[in-house]
Amino acid sequence: MSRTRAVLAVVRQHWIAASLIAAGLVLRVLAQVAYQPALVYVDSLKYLYTIYPGSDPLGYEAPLKSILLVGNLAVVAAVQHLLGLAIAVTIYALLLRRGVPRWLSALAAAVFEALLVLLSRRTFDAALAALAPSAENH
Repeated sequence: MSRTRAVLAVVRQHWIAASLIAAGLVLRVLAQVAYQPALVYVDSLKYLYTIYPGSDPLGYEAPLKSILLVGNLAVVAAVQHLLGLAIAVTIYALLLRRGVPRWLSALAAAVFEALLVLLSRRTFDAALAALAPSAENH
């Protein structure tokens, strides 16, 4: 079985999740095009310029600075969009592994994905904040 056929078989088996993630991808592309280079909020400055050291999620500053060395805020937003999609796929896989029905796993991943689409255009990524503990809480 070729690799393409294997991928198509997985997509057919998980068609609900694949459809919802594809819709999330379309929304993310539209957001990327609509808001150039990225939405910058008041709190974005503290992440871009380390105005309040220690208040950012642990592990966010290094990837942000690394991306900005080779790209701009649009690249930061694009990376955050890709991470959001990866988190949605991970949520779906985790829920399936825990025995949750496919349709409900896909719905949960889609709801989380929709929230991240709204937040990933910001310079500070809510996806990373959800995964990284905040230094403020320690």
